[in-house]
Amino acid sequence: MFSKCAVAALLTMLLAGLAAPTVATEVVETNRAKIPVADQSRESLSRASREALAQVVVKMSGKRDSVKNPVLSAAIRNPTKLLRSYQFEVIDQTLYLVADFDAESIESILRTEGFPIWDQRRPDGLLWLALEQDNGNRVILDEANSRELGQVITTTAEQRGVPVSMPLMDITDSQAISIYDVWGQFASSLTQASQRYGADFVLGARIYRNDGLSSAEFSPSGSGEPGDGGNEQEDALYRALANERQAKLQGRASFSDEEFRAMNANTGEGDYALDWVLIGGDKVHVGTLYGESPVQLSENLLHEYADFLAGKFAIVPVDEPGEASSVEISVANLDSLNRYVEALRYLNSLSVVDAAVLEQQSGSVGTFRLGLIGSFEDFATAVALENHLQPVTDGAGQRVEGKHYYWND
Repeated sequence: MFSKCAVAALLTMLLAGLAAPTVATEVVETNRAKIPVADQSRESLSRASREALAQVVVKMSGKRDSVKNPVLSAAIRNPTKLLRSYQFEVIDQTLYLVADFDAESIESILRTEGFPIWDQRRPDGLLWLALEQDNGNRVILDEANSRELGQVITTTAEQRGVPVSMPLMDITDSQAISIYDVWGQFASSLTQASQRYGADFVLGARIYRNDGLSSAEFSPSGSGEPGDGGNEQEDALYRALANERQAKLQGRASFSDEEFRAMNANTGEGDYALDWVLIGGDKVHVGTLYGESPVQLSENLLHEYADFLAGKFAIVPVDEPGEASSVEISVANLDSLNRYVEALRYLNSLSVVDAAVLEQQSGSVGTFRLGLIGSFEDFATAVALENHLQPVTDGAGQRVEGKHYYWND
């Protein structure tokens, strides 16, 4: 047993010496951007610094339109005030400016201007992407057979600050999933095959020519006609999936073949279409994008995914800066001074937490006062990304009423 006084006396001394707790989700350097440059001239530095700061503003807020705000736009035009450090790096024979900006100052501007704040902790995503090639063949893409698409996916994900990987498509994946599963966007198959990767969100997508014949929907053979050279049972499943998908999007029960063809021929502009399904948090979302190329669609998909995550996890600050709401939480399993320090460090590291202090300790249970820039629901969403704070549950596994948590290292 140790006293509250002892805790208070040693907290500051120990904070500097303890390592940060291990995180389950990926921590993104939201205040850093990497911009390709032609050379190391002053002109290149100036241009790339502006582009880098604009990228950081979007990454930290989760809002693509944040750069249009007059205050933020003015800051982007003169990035040196917020530039903390920079260096030039050569990566894969390309010269980049790598710039770090003052995260606290940018966050302060975002809060003042009423933009959301997105924490550095971002959920992991896994993308299963199937492509219908010009010869009609359909393949599941991985890093080995999708150099161009893989590069744009990686680059866009890095720009938006969303961790996204593609499957290895090794023998384990090949045994767990087929092109039929990815092309059909079957949520259960995608979820099961993704378990080995431990991703929080699973994206399934298919890209095909938008020729108005709906070859993507009707037949695994890509013929555009149900039953042409394919398995009738598979064709029926594809048609049922197409009807169900479009019914969800249009709010209707189902479509006949003729209705579906007419609608598909007039829906969306662009030479290519991309259908996607997003699985996460026990929910399934679907949608369709249209564009002029698979590269453009892959980039747009990553932007849509980042927008979705930002809408779910970014914190909208209170109306008046500094007027943070205040709540108390209890945290059990703090059976050592080190754990008290780690818990306090963790709480103060969350973007939703303006300040956290230890108010009381009784044995292995600590009571913390939190000043929040958002709501308690925002706090609960943030801690759910990791396993450090687990809600206390009863014998039946139901959450105990109140703001009670259990600490995990």
